[in-house]
Amino acid sequence: MNDDRLIVVFETEPYDEQLYENIKKMIFIAAEGELRHCCGLSVILADDMLLKRLKRDYLNLDETTDVLAFDVSDDQSDLIEGDIYISMDRVREQAQGDEQDELCKLIVHGFLHLCGHDHHDDVSLERMIRLGDKYIQMFNSET
Repeated sequence: MNDDRLIVVFETEPYDEQLYENIKKMIFIAAEGELRHCCGLSVILADDMLLKRLKRDYLNLDETTDVLAFDVSDDQSDLIEGDIYISMDRVREQAQGDEQDELCKLIVHGFLHLCGHDHHDDVSLERMIRLGDKYIQMFNSET
């Protein structure tokens, strides 16, 4: 994936080159593991207010959330195209020590949704968590 196919928007955060590089690396690891190619992916670092509004407007649920993924890919393709919104308010609140670990979990979780994974029950949620943990371990071993 070329750098120009990944856009990171620092909606509520000051731009941070190292954070951008870490997000890019996390996406690349997950894409490779899922045998997918990104043809247009945006990661938007925002706040609770924006994610709550998006969840209300697009999912008819008026509640706060930590990550939303909007897929605009062709279902028949291995190309991933879409948007992953992350609430940095949730990252900070949910982090148990390291905010980077929590951010990685949410990025991978959103990316897995774009790849077609979902969690309608505890078994599928556990499968997504295990898969996400695998990619995060790979990321941590490279950083």
